[in-house]
Amino acid sequence: MPYVKTESGDEQVTVVFHSDIDEVTTVLMPNGEERDYAPEGIYKTLPEIQADTAITIQTVYVKPTSRGQRVWLEDTPNNPRLSTAGFNMGARYTRTIDNGVISLVLDPDGKLKVSGKKLPIIDISGKNIAGYSDNAELLVEYAPSTITIREVI
Repeated sequence: MPYVKTESGDEQVTVVFHSDIDEVTTVLMPNGEERDYAPEGIYKTLPEIQADTAITIQTVYVKPTSRGQRVWLEDTPNNPRLSTAGFNMGARYTRTIDNGVISLVLDPDGKLKVSGKKLPIIDISGKNIAGYSDNAELLVEYAPSTITIREVI
């Protein structure tokens, strides 16, 4: 994890990497405070931060289909969001939906499995995303072992 110098010494922080614009946007301090990213204040370079356990954010949309709605998450060769969070092909996970927030958590005993032939894919469809309107904009947060999906309000 990256560190920053603060008044009380070196502190471990979480950086937020926004994959839609391909840059780090925010640093989350241990006390929960959000600060704008200042590269000169962090001990690691951007590639090292991305390789570390940074949170990655992506925007996706609810797509209407003939069988309901669909949210499709997939890795690309240049942006391995799922695998960076540990959601590799064949990995098992559980899905919960609470107050319009979908949470995916890696779980070796989970009933759901990450699919894909060359790159990981997660397809959430039908009643599993009920409550979102067609074409709703969703924010996807990829963190180690967890993916959180919520509507942008």
